[in-house]
Amino acid sequence: MKLKLKRFFKKIGRFISNAVFLLYRKTFMASRTRNVILIVILFSIGFGFYSHFYWEDTFKQFIGTFAGVATTIFIGSMAHLISLAFEDRNKITSDYELIKKMYSAEQLTQTVNFLDGTSLSFVYKGVPTIIKEIKVVDDNKKMYLPTEVMSSNFTKLFNAHRGAYKKNVFTVRVDDVYDDEASAITLYTSRSTYFNHLISNRVMDYPFAKSLTLRSLYEPGPDITPLKHSVFSNHLGIIGIIETADNFYILNKRSKTGSTSKDFLVSPIAFGLTAGVKENVNEAYITNKVIEKTNERLKKTSTDTINHIRKIIPVGYGRDIYEAGKPHLFYLVKINLTKDEYLELFYHSPFNKHTIDFNHKAFAIKANDFGYHDGFFHMTHHNHKGIKKTHLMKAETNLIMNIKCLIDLGLFKTNE
Repeated sequence: MKLKLKRFFKKIGRFISNAVFLLYRKTFMASRTRNVILIVILFSIGFGFYSHFYWEDTFKQFIGTFAGVATTIFIGSMAHLISLAFEDRNKITSDYELIKKMYSAEQLTQTVNFLDGTSLSFVYKGVPTIIKEIKVVDDNKKMYLPTEVMSSNFTKLFNAHRGAYKKNVFTVRVDDVYDDEASAITLYTSRSTYFNHLISNRVMDYPFAKSLTLRSLYEPGPDITPLKHSVFSNHLGIIGIIETADNFYILNKRSKTGSTSKDFLVSPIAFGLTAGVKENVNEAYITNKVIEKTNERLKKTSTDTINHIRKIIPVGYGRDIYEAGKPHLFYLVKINLTKDEYLELFYHSPFNKHTIDFNHKAFAIKANDFGYHDGFFHMTHHNHKGIKKTHLMKAETNLIMNIKCLIDLGLFKTNE
């Protein structure tokens, strides 16, 4: 009964959110938030002049002007908050039916059968497989350049990320990939920057001109463009789920400062691979980054160098259709901590919150505690006090593909 009520209120909330989002697109966003604020300021000044010439009472003049200024601040603040609330949906559509219709190529349709008996179809390009070897042909002198459309609209596209934490770094771009029959892949890589990512892959559905988006211009479907012909930044994403020593699986919740998937369930290991123009990327480099990123949330002190990883398993490679076919490697990372030890370190670690795509909550689940019902992902969290609580949430597509890889390969299990 409690879950039915949760689903009911979640559905009402989603309906209201969709309605307000459409209104926002046609009002504040259509005329740009700054223009709305400018109009209100002019209205306030005009109201003040009106008070001066037509109201002899000085107090009334003051009250009129004050009310106008207060209205300006209130509407400006509301416009800003509304724009932040809808930031992710402005940049990348959350309309699954739209994506499904656009990208109708058969090889892009995926189905994941969760262990609670539910299932979900989604759009993603990739195949779960144990990758035995990752070969990298790296050209650290080659630099990606955005298209003329992206460059000329840089300010508009970049400003779509007003609520996100941003820091520019060199990223590892995947120019092409080759899969052989021996479960090995070869990545041909170069360099890009995180800011290039923000004005390309991560703003696919942002209307930088009337009814014009990067998706409609460069990736209209029905299939996704091969990497070697893609015009996007396409840095390599690393996505991994953590399994604890007592056989719980760790998921995270993204903070509101993330550049995408705000308040969504995400894989606890989720980062873009970075490397400088003088660094050489190979499989060992990637593995070391996975180790570093996993342990940085598990430090007791800022100088802690303990490695909690006991095994890293590459479980697949894929491309996220929502973000222009951005490439990802998927992992299962087994650690030597119990779920209680993990949660304790996660919440008390001196980790710097001012980072790209910061995750602010952690959940410990059993494999059969996760499923999809009536438009929401159901997940039962086992906290460190032994209390179980079911959450209804939205989840990032990369997490769903990560879970599919584990399920299809027999690595997402209720018992070891």
